[in-house]
Amino acid sequence: ISGGLAVVGWVGRRPALVRLAGQTAAAILLETVVTQATKEFVGRARPFQDPDRDGLDFAPLSGQTAFPSGHSAAAFALATTLGDASHSTWARAGLYTLATGTAWARLAEEKHWLSDVVAGAAIGVLSARVANGRTKVLGLQAPRLLRGGVGWQVPF
Repeated sequence: ISGGLAVVGWVGRRPALVRLAGQTAAAILLETVVTQATKEFVGRARPFQDPDRDGLDFAPLSGQTAFPSGHSAAAFALATTLGDASHSTWARAGLYTLATGTAWARLAEEKHWLSDVVAGAAIGVLSARVANGRTKVLGLQAPRLLRGGVGWQVPF
């Protein structure tokens, strides 16, 4: 999606699309880093791996990777980035419906617990908001290039 936006933006000489491509890629990169690090340190068993099916089996650094849901994080990062750029309530509703469908599928396939997909969705939305410059986390903001300017902004 990011690559397609970038190509269309460059070919059509539409800098807003190129910037959206960067925001989308940054949101996916950020959610991936946060999600993968959290998975490793939490070590939650997936529903099909949990013998007593209580969702309380945690073993940090064990390779168990249920929490949080990476698919849900990616889906909500895309939905938020593209939805915010569209400025359309209907587009946002459709994008968030698709993202929710992704989360629901992870539950239905017994790959995740409800808390896994909710946490993934929250990480995805927050990652997108940081990437498009709408939110700061610990005083850090998206690079100005992604917000319409040039350079990084890190207030001290």
